[in-house]
Amino acid sequence: MAFDFISYIAQQVGQQQPNLLADQSKQVKNQYLIHLIAFQLSALIETTQHDENKVYEKIQQLDSAWLVDMTQHTITQDQRASEYFQPIATKLSDSNHKIATIIINEFAQLDQNAHLGVAGIKELLDGQYAWMQDQVEQWFWDSIDHPELKLSTSSQPADEPDFNEIMQEFNHMLQQQAQHNPQDHTAPHTPVAEITPIAPSTFFKILNPLIALLIILWIFSFIF
Repeated sequence: MAFDFISYIAQQVGQQQPNLLADQSKQVKNQYLIHLIAFQLSALIETTQHDENKVYEKIQQLDSAWLVDMTQHTITQDQRASEYFQPIATKLSDSNHKIATIIINEFAQLDQNAHLGVAGIKELLDGQYAWMQDQVEQWFWDSIDHPELKLSTSSQPADEPDFNEIMQEFNHMLQQQAQHNPQDHTAPHTPVAEITPIAPSTFFKILNPLIALLIILWIFSFIF
């Protein structure tokens, strides 16, 4: 399941938290956001490799605090990361919290709408390192203990993502998931708290009518 989730989250942060790091230039702000998102996704990826049910439970519970703590610990314990974020040190904790909340909420919405389950969430996360390689600076991989993922040439700051392209990729990903396993929604064995309804993001406000239309056309294909 290949989808550029890091760019999608950066887009959502820009829409849902437009004042976050507003004192920075657009390009600098985007790079800070990309790296903070990358640290958080990396924490989720590493956690799923050891306990995929834990990540799914945290998403179901809308618990972003643990993700903030892991990210903050990684950044403060690594000199390169600490130096990189030093200009926004006073805003780092608040930025981490707001981004983590968006990430967890978006995963919860995606699970509700596409029924990814434990396996689907893990598959989506497992593909994110490849997308990060074109967007983060090379020191990032040392900070998360994955120097083998460094590119042979120095990465350049990524261009601002095209939201229309991201939407098309996301829609394609959902269609693939539906075709692959339309009814599977495997939940962890341990009980989790009931999910609190979340206000739909811009993506789902656009996507839901399209899904309804596709269902209607599918039904008519069998009738006529």
